Amino acid sequence: MNWYPCFKAAWRMRRSFDQVLLARVRQLTQGYADTPQSGEWKRHQVYARLLKEYPTIKPRTLALAIEIALCS
Repeated sequence: MNWYPCFKAAWRMRRSFDQVLLARVRQLTQGYADTPQSGEWKRHQVYARLLKEYPTIKPRTLALAIEIALCS
């Protein structure tokens, strides 16, 4: 399934990410899993929280961490 352009890259890079960051992303995504909103809304909420909690990490890295958490 290559439906997302960075899916394969995210899957290959999953071991290079900080495990604390990935654990936090998984925690946030599970928190929004049962909300009746769209997937894009849920992804945006997690992304916004990560931007506030980790201001020194590049936004692109945070977005990729979300994809890795969802793929693994």
